Order: sequence, then structure tokens, then C-alpha cells
Amino acid sequence: MTMEHQENNRRGFRISDRVALLVRSLNTEDSQRANSLFESRRRELMQAPDSDPVAGYKKFSIAQVQKRCPEVYDYMSYLEEKLEKLEHNAKMCESVLPLFPSNLVSLSISGIQFHSEKEYLNKSLVEIAIRLFPSQIPLLFFARIMRCELCADSQMHGWSVGASYTHINAKDEEILARHIHQYQMDALSLQVN
Repeated sequence: MTMEHQENNRRGFRISDRVALLVRSLNTEDSQRANSLFESRRRELMQAPDSDPVAGYKKFSIAQVQKRCPEVYDYMSYLEEKLEKLEHNAKMCESVLPLFPSNLVSLSISGIQFHSEKEYLNKSLVEIAIRLFPSQIPLLFFARIMRCELCADSQMHGWSVGASYTHINAKDEEILARHIHQYQMDALSLQVN
């Protein structure tokens, strides 16, 4: 099987899944600088901003390590700073994306379909943040609205929206592909049992 054929097959997989979802329209100015904005917004979601070093945090044993082995102390300080950033990042993501699945969506490696109370213009650019479950991994995409139709189901009010990704980080694309694959494998194992 050629690489191109594998890629086309992978792009064809679509699952219905519950995720945490936030969608925000991008204005004309944002659309014109989409590449730089995407990287900036992804960093905001995925990484905490630099926090102050733990200068005031002192323990006798750490002070002894600093005196005896400055290299080890520097490395410990570096690790502690990274842990603080991870903790801050987790708190920041919690405030942006809920920690529980809130929306049923149709996910693929190339796009997403979701229900919205808001109407979106066809061909407009949107920012989409999702959190996958059970991994709790947040992902950010920029996507172009391909369709926005009134829900045909009388039980549902609002709009059925389909969007195709225009900006997706390569690592996030792999995470999404693995998530979709795992979801399908779990579904198959339930059918077999």
C-alpha cells in the first residue's frame, strides 16, 4: 500500500465522539494572519506562559545541594520550573475547556461536524478547541466552515455545522489519528464480545 493511499484511507475515517468543544469565529484581520495567529493560539492553549522561578521556595536540603553540587541544583530548579508550567497549563486548560465531555461531534483527521446554537457563514474561518476523552488532551484547529444548515431534527434547535481543518499541528494530527484509531478498535472489540 502506498503512503498516499494510506493517507487517503486515514483521512476517510470518521467517528462520533463526545468531546469538550469551543468554537470561535475569526474576523477578517485574523483570517489574513491565520498562520501566525494559529501558532500563537496553540501555544496559549497547550503551554502555560512563563512563570516566575521558585526563588522564595527554600528548603535546607535544597540549599545543601546548591552548595555541594551546583549543576544538580540547576537541573532540579529547571525541573521544578517545568512542573510548575505543567500545573499552570492544566489549570489554564481547565478554565478554557471543560474537563468533561459536553458535545457530540463527528471527528475525522480532516474535519469536524458539530451542533451549534450559532449560525456560521459558509467559507468563514473559525478556531476550534476540543478536549479528547479519556486522555484529557486539548487540541486546537483552525477550520473553514463547509456547511451550516438548520437542524432537520425537530428535537434539536440550532445548526448542523461541518468544517474542514485549514491549520492543524502535525503532532496534534497524529494524536487525533491515534484517538480515532483507538476509538474504532474499542468499538470493534465491543462488537466481538
